[in-house]
Amino acid sequence: MKHCMIVCILFFAFSGGYAQPTGNVAIGDVLFDAQFAKRPVPVVTGKLLHISPDELKKTVVSYTLVTLFGQEKNIAQVGADGSFRLNLSYPLPYQQIWLSVGDFFYAGVYANKDLHVELDIAKIKASGKELDFNGEGVRYLGTDGPMNVYMNDYVLFRRPEQLALSARMQRIPRSRNPVAADVLSAYGPVFDSLKMIQDDYTATHPSPYAWLLENERISEYYGQISVCYWGHTMENTLFDKLKKHPVYLISNNSTGYYRYLSTYMRFIPANSGKAGGHDAEQRFEKSIHFFDSVFVPSTADIMKLQLNDSKDIAEQKYTLLQLLPGIHTNWCRAIAKKTYAQTIEKIAAVNKALSNTGNSVTAAGFGKPAQQTAFGASLYKVSNMKVTDFLANLRKSFAGKAIIFDLWATWCGPCLGEMPHSKELQQHSKDLPVVFVYVCTSNSSDEDKWKRKIGELKLPGIHFFIDEKLDAELSKYFSFSGYPGYAFIDRNGVYKAGAIKWISDIKDRAALAALVN
Repeated sequence: MKHCMIVCILFFAFSGGYAQPTGNVAIGDVLFDAQFAKRPVPVVTGKLLHISPDELKKTVVSYTLVTLFGQEKNIAQVGADGSFRLNLSYPLPYQQIWLSVGDFFYAGVYANKDLHVELDIAKIKASGKELDFNGEGVRYLGTDGPMNVYMNDYVLFRRPEQLALSARMQRIPRSRNPVAADVLSAYGPVFDSLKMIQDDYTATHPSPYAWLLENERISEYYGQISVCYWGHTMENTLFDKLKKHPVYLISNNSTGYYRYLSTYMRFIPANSGKAGGHDAEQRFEKSIHFFDSVFVPSTADIMKLQLNDSKDIAEQKYTLLQLLPGIHTNWCRAIAKKTYAQTIEKIAAVNKALSNTGNSVTAAGFGKPAQQTAFGASLYKVSNMKVTDFLANLRKSFAGKAIIFDLWATWCGPCLGEMPHSKELQQHSKDLPVVFVYVCTSNSSDEDKWKRKIGELKLPGIHFFIDEKLDAELSKYFSFSGYPGYAFIDRNGVYKAGAIKWISDIKDRAALAALVN
């Protein structure tokens, strides 16, 4: 009885009400359609101050937009005066953007109306390291300026404790038979501790934006609970709490809440079928009807958009085509239609890139490549080959060169997230004795998806599509625990275990040169 009371107290503490902002409407509310139609697209600009012309040429301003379909990475054009602009597509509220400025600055910013980020590079450099979130040399200006100061200062507030709680949350094991009492007692103390840190911050930093922190915390909490129930059925009382949660931001936590809850609903036992073919299509249709039966149309449509989660653009096209007739909310339909049009453009661009032949570097030990591209990729399909023969042929093909080995999958988000950096490293190290070898597994993929993803990324290098047997042997040989898997073989053909954990750990050409030489 005592245990039950504790769980109930935790449950109602986390699901209790909080002050909702005047004039703002949750994105899942039926009234948001009208607000979306009236809102202008937020404007985000910035400027780099006190930076030399040479440094300015080398500095890349990249930004990752958090969207209802996941994250979207972009590069901003920087003017001769150091000014730049981030392009947003929709008039959505409180959009989270991960901004990176060379090796100088990194932060998560929020755009609701207008924001200007001013960075004094001389002051930032004086600290001797990259500045994260806020500090000397950073100014958040414009209507959204105070909000961004508040949100980024909170990230830094009692940061070691916040990071420790985040790590603690990741270590919570998922039960094979989740029960609300156990789930809430596992996650409740972590989020209760986070609330105490937030309460301390809001007490010492009074602000009209405190409600944003609370909304983010609850979104993350409910998202984690949804994950615990993947493949199981959640208790009705608990599910009723989750489905009523109002979301006001377009952030990692808020979109994660929708994505994880959508996944839960797709794979609860009553809605699951076999994983493929006609059964998968039936499950897709069943999910759409299920969303419509549980949520109001505006929220149901957001849940439907989460079904567009494939990493393959052809599958994205198919999913959006299937979704569009059943989306009734104007703002969700506008986003789906525009995304569909962008997907069609991507497919055309990929087909064009793959149709252009070139004279890329080849792997002589594997014979004639199945395809070569104008952007420097040579594609090989390998089957029925032993791991020893595969590696021997690699060494024979690239004698005297180091090899960056990348084992990946077309559906692996972390794999794909590292590839833009890998591509950039290649482009800046053509004179170095190193070759980039990308080995894609056929596990849950096929040759067409493999080619499309290479064409979409325009990723140069040596590419192999391998069968699952060779995949397993390579993973065992290099002690890979999953995807991605990275290995480094030096110029003498010696495998250097642990030399590469993530491609992004190789920061630039200088770091790559040091590794190779």
